[in-house]
Amino acid sequence: MSAYSDQFKDPRWQRRRLEILSRDEFSCQWCQSKDSTLHVHHKRYVKGRKVWEYSDDELVTFCDECHKEWHRMDESRALLFAQAPIEGPGAAHQLIALCAGFLAAEGYLIDPELKELGASALVAGAIAQRIHEAARYREDRLLQVLGLFKDRDNAGQTLDAIINLAAKKSA
Repeated sequence: MSAYSDQFKDPRWQRRRLEILSRDEFSCQWCQSKDSTLHVHHKRYVKGRKVWEYSDDELVTFCDECHKEWHRMDESRALLFAQAPIEGPGAAHQLIALCAGFLAAEGYLIDPELKELGASALVAGAIAQRIHEAARYREDRLLQVLGLFKDRDNAGQTLDAIINLAAKKSA
C-alpha cells in the first residue's frame, strides 16, 4: 500500500472528512443526495501536502456518481487545455483567465495569481458570464447587463470599448 493511500486511514483525515461531511450536511453538494455513499473530494492537489491539510474551500462532498462524473469532467478539462495553442489567441493562460473572469463575475473569490494572467481575458470571462446570465433569464438587455459589470472591474477601458461597439451595432 502506498503512503498516499495510507493517509486516508490517518485519524487526522478521518476527523477532517467528518468536518466536511458535517459542514455539507451529509449530502452531495451537486445532486443533494443523502442516500448514496458520500466522498469528500479534493478540488485540487498540491504536491507534498497531506490529504487533511486542505482548506474548507478546497474540499467538497459528492455522492459516488457525482464524484465519478467530476473526474470524467477533469479528463475533459485536461483535453481542452491540451488542445489550446501555446501562444496567441486561445492560449491556455487565456483560457484559464477566461474561466477566472467568469467565476469572478459569479461572485467566487479568485486567487490573486490568476488575476496576473491578463485583464482583457478576465473581462471577457466576466462578460461571458453576464451574457450567460442574460440568456438564462431571457433578458434582451445585454448592454444593461454589461453596464452593471462596469463598476466591478478595474479594466474599464476594455469594457467601455466593448460596450461602445455593442451600442453602435444595436443602433
